[in-house]
Amino acid sequence: MPRVFIAVSAPGNDAIEGVVATLSGMGRAVKAVALNNLHLTLRFIGQVEEGQMEPIASAVHDVVADHRHAELPLIGLGAFPNRQRPQTVWIGIRGQEPLASMVQDIELALIDVGIEPDERPFHAHLTVARVKTRPPAELFELLEQRQRAAFGTLDVLSVDVMLSTLTPQGPVYTVAHRAALRV
Repeated sequence: MPRVFIAVSAPGNDAIEGVVATLSGMGRAVKAVALNNLHLTLRFIGQVEEGQMEPIASAVHDVVADHRHAELPLIGLGAFPNRQRPQTVWIGIRGQEPLASMVQDIELALIDVGIEPDERPFHAHLTVARVKTRPPAELFELLEQRQRAAFGTLDVLSVDVMLSTLTPQGPVYTVAHRAALRV
């Protein structure tokens, strides 16, 4: 059974590539996300039966067609659960109201095709690293220095239904369906 999530692909730029390179240089405690895997998760679904893929793709396609494209600023480096105990390092997204509306509509459409509702609130971000063990001091310094840094913009032109395959080298993502937003 494939693992499925709904996402916006996020092509890197010099600012993002620079912070990912810095994170990659922090040793085994910090695992940077591969640049070709950068994305904004709109909804993680998890494992689904093969027969559910077409209804999921169709539901997402119909919702996305009703929403307009957006250009959103990427601002600030942060961490979940917080900067004092980082487990996930992310770049923040400002002006996420258009995304939040679309995520809510996607959620309702997924419920209509039999996907359990997601109770977690939506928080738009690009994950750039995961912290595996005790973080190095340089990570705390980076989080402090870059908490308000600009990382360019994210052009939200389409939404992807993604398949995720976990491998020892890290996840491999495949686009199962791409739906374009209105221009």
